[in-house]
Amino acid sequence: MVSLAFSGAQIQCASVLLDQDVTDEKLAEAAMRRLKAANLPERHSLAFMFACVGRGRQHYQNKANLEADTFRKFFPAVPLFGFFGHGEIGCDRIVTGNFVLRECREAKDNLLHTYTTVVLLLHFGSAKGNQA
Repeated sequence: MVSLAFSGAQIQCASVLLDQDVTDEKLAEAAMRRLKAANLPERHSLAFMFACVGRGRQHYQNKANLEADTFRKFFPAVPLFGFFGHGEIGCDRIVTGNFVLRECREAKDNLLHTYTTVVLLLHFGSAKGNQA
């Protein structure tokens, strides 16, 4: 297992899950809209995409790079890093109907997934605010 940790007063993040029921571009776009609704600025941001090896071209009726291309449509200026793996760790930390982020601290929020893609958007804040 590999872990990354980011810490800082200005760091903000949001994440979405694309589970086994997300099987076409329309549903992938719906997930990216939820992520976009977090209203994190693209400047000073980056994203991670961790997908199950069972997803990809074969999962999307022979369409390659559908999830990454869909991400790029909504976040054209955000660098995207990721890989395919066996088993995914993450949660939906999304904007709800009243535009308040729901944290994944409830018992029903399982962090371990299969046949899923986890997309995390990470914003580092403005360097201008850190100047003394």
